[in-house]
Amino acid sequence: MGKKLIALREFLFSVIMLCTAVDVFWSIVVVDTLIYHELNPVASWIIFRGDNGMATLPHSGVALLCGLKIIGTWLAIRCLNALMHYQPRVGWASTAGVAAFMVYLAWFLSF
Repeated sequence: MGKKLIALREFLFSVIMLCTAVDVFWSIVVVDTLIYHELNPVASWIIFRGDNGMATLPHSGVALLCGLKIIGTWLAIRCLNALMHYQPRVGWASTAGVAAFMVYLAWFLSF
């Protein structure tokens, strides 16, 4: 892989990580009301289970959700990297698609 492709790959991975950081930031900013406004049913379930399972800690459901977001992003980047290595066409298309979706998500959360 040439230097330009490596730089593009790292740029796309950085975009994905930056957008995850924006997502986690907004989860922390609206921690008190996130359970009522979360549009993702899986995220709502994680928040609910985290709050009920660790009732002694405030906002433990949002903390659990943020931790899972970070772990999920790391796993996604590792999988995309492997996909780029073994199936370059599919890997590049998938990475560009994930990066585009994450930019849209960051925009949606910010505006």
